[in-house]
Amino acid sequence: MLTLYGCEISGNSYKTKLTCELLDIDYNWIEINLFASEHKQPEFLEINPLGQLPTLVISTDNEHCEPSILLESNAIMCYLARDSYLIPTDPIDYAKMLQWLFFEQAEIKTNIGAVRFIKRFQNMPSSRLTEYEQKFARSQYILSYLDQHLADNRFLIGDTVCLADISVYVYTQLAEEGGLELANYPNLQAWFKRVEELEGFIKM
Repeated sequence: MLTLYGCEISGNSYKTKLTCELLDIDYNWIEINLFASEHKQPEFLEINPLGQLPTLVISTDNEHCEPSILLESNAIMCYLARDSYLIPTDPIDYAKMLQWLFFEQAEIKTNIGAVRFIKRFQNMPSSRLTEYEQKFARSQYILSYLDQHLADNRFLIGDTVCLADISVYVYTQLAEEGGLELANYPNLQAWFKRVEELEGFIKM
């Protein structure tokens, strides 16, 4: 049995939930309210002492086996998608998938995800304005980079969708919540539609 702890407004949580839906995986979703600091309460910290979302708990029917707990959204996605069409079998393509997963956490979440959080959820506090401007400029560069890459590729590593597309899609398609204009990136928008046409796709 899979139990997924997450928050509906969290891009990282949505990535894992979307992976389950695309692969028709049975799971229990437990909503954790970030704004009520439920992820910092003792009940949740017993499950994940770091207080992070999402968290996946993997239980078995054997009552003598302790449940396994997975952290970090992209690691959870890799577990969920094992042996599926979302994991490339070619060694080079597999490495490229990992490359994009690392890029998503290092660049997309850190910049596009951050400007979204500062603008939408913190209402642009003056104390973070300089940081916002710096990350906004970097986000524009990232969007241009992706748009150029997708000019010659249907998906991130060629003609076939993989787990990297799901991961990169999430915060990128939320960019306008951070004040970024997606209309300037037609190849990116066309790619959004291709991802959203996948069987099992659900909106955030």
